[in-house]
Amino acid sequence: MTMSFSGSLEAVQMADIVQMCCLASADGGLQLSHGGFVGHIFLRKGQVVHAEASDREGEEALYLLLSLRQGRFEFQNDVTTTKETISAEWEYLLIEAARRKDEQPILIFPPSSTPQDKLTEMLQMYCLAFMEGGVRLEQEGMAGHIYLREGQIVHAKVGKKKGEEALYYLLSLEDATFEFQSDGYTPEDSIYGHWEHLLAEGVRRRRELDAVPVLAGDLCVFKLADILQMFCVSGLDGDLQLIHNGFYGHIYLQEGQIVHAQAGLQKGEQALHFLLSFRQGSFEFRKDETSPDETIYARWEYLLLEAARLRDEEAPAAGQEFPAGTRQNGKLELLVKRCSGFRGFKGAVVLSETGDLLASSFAPLETRLVELVANCATLYHSLEEELAVENGSMDKCFVLNFQENSFVAITQPKHLILLLVDRRNAADPMLLDLVRTIRQSVHLGY
Repeated sequence: MTMSFSGSLEAVQMADIVQMCCLASADGGLQLSHGGFVGHIFLRKGQVVHAEASDREGEEALYLLLSLRQGRFEFQNDVTTTKETISAEWEYLLIEAARRKDEQPILIFPPSSTPQDKLTEMLQMYCLAFMEGGVRLEQEGMAGHIYLREGQIVHAKVGKKKGEEALYYLLSLEDATFEFQSDGYTPEDSIYGHWEHLLAEGVRRRRELDAVPVLAGDLCVFKLADILQMFCVSGLDGDLQLIHNGFYGHIYLQEGQIVHAQAGLQKGEQALHFLLSFRQGSFEFRKDETSPDETIYARWEYLLLEAARLRDEEAPAAGQEFPAGTRQNGKLELLVKRCSGFRGFKGAVVLSETGDLLASSFAPLETRLVELVANCATLYHSLEEELAVENGSMDKCFVLNFQENSFVAITQPKHLILLLVDRRNAADPMLLDLVRTIRQSVHLGY
């Protein structure tokens, strides 16, 4: 089975990645790329055996790759090589690379230009000046137009796309050239929102597209504790997200210290220990994400040692049983991944037409959750006729508030999806977009 992880070199040092692979006695290959530059580091039983970069091989290629500060990397455990150009122990190689750091220049590539930011700025200026006309954009033979009337964006088109869909697409283009044409012609309106909202939404959507995890992979190769230790030693800020069989958890870091953990309805050290017990699943680390709470105050070294002490006393999460009648479902995991970008999302459950619990993304034996689901099932029966009327509407959903949590109920033809969110986020307008997306594209097959 192929196992991999990948990430960005802008926050994680290449030496830390190589050290983690060696400590895990990994077999496979690390590929590093930036623009047209590509290099490889090959490992066998936790030892570096070969490296190649440009016209270099062996230790010289390895030291060059370890100096990279920009680009992407990917580890694949099924990559092998017959070459053996490196025989030194990995500890010596990393120490030598650190010694050479001040002697050889760091390989940094020039930052890429972002003309789409310039387009947003120019549109803002056109709108503030109450200009009328059109902006023509070109990219590799493709042409698009954005039209303005009295300082408002009223129409956009590119190919078969029109309206807001076309506008957001054009705002996302990275290498397009554009010019303003004040010819006085504007076609029939297809956009009706205020220009400030439209440009802000365009920026938000582009950031979502550009949001690439610093590190992502699966837990079959590396222990979560080792990954967490690497981030703490590097002094990073961000959110380490974990998904396993639809279960979704967070570990937040601030200046390399663990400040908060959330696992289902659990918070703090109890949630952290539960997440560290996982041996399967996928993870993503997103840099600079701010923690919504602070529930952990001990230093990370103590926390990881305590988790190791408890490891033999607690049953691993993968072996725990969910309440009778529930099951895990791979499609539920896709649902959870789709919802992960919404601030305040905690998990999802699926109810049958009769109110039975079909699947859950939460930790087993969470009695508070079971009580909430029972209350939701009762309400579902009492509102069944009303829900049937609203089924299929993209703009309707109902929210059930329970103290600090809210269930967002999404009706499907044969079942009910309940998303658990923080009550403070239940009124977020983005939640409506999330509901629309789920209704349009999520098919759990129950």
